Amino acid sequence: MISEKFPARERLKSIKTISHIFRKGNLLKSGSLHIKWEYSKHREPGGLKVMFSVPKRKIKKATDRNLMKRRLREAYRKHRHVLGENPRNLPIKMAFVFNGSQPVSYLEIAVEMKKGLEMLEKKIK
Repeated sequence: MISEKFPARERLKSIKTISHIFRKGNLLKSGSLHIKWEYSKHREPGGLKVMFSVPKRKIKKATDRNLMKRRLREAYRKHRHVLGENPRNLPIKMAFVFNGSQPVSYLEIAVEMKKGLEMLEKKIK
């Protein structure tokens, strides 16, 4: 069984890497969820790195943005297994951006997340 933990080593924190993903990464759209991603040039320990973003331009209240980021993280954590047997070893960097104009329920986010990860899995195979 695949672990559903989301450890800190799996989070994308490097500003240089984040800006590179947004400049040159590939884009997948799943409803109001956009996934910017790219393969790493070299394998790093941990492999898969992920970040979540909700633009202030779209959702004004910080509490609503934080709620959406929590929902995105949870949906990713629950549906990460779609990427394969051991997704943590994939040399991929991803940024999930919620582009809806208002907060939506966890169920809607989970459906979009699963659909987006399935599209990504088809692209990387």
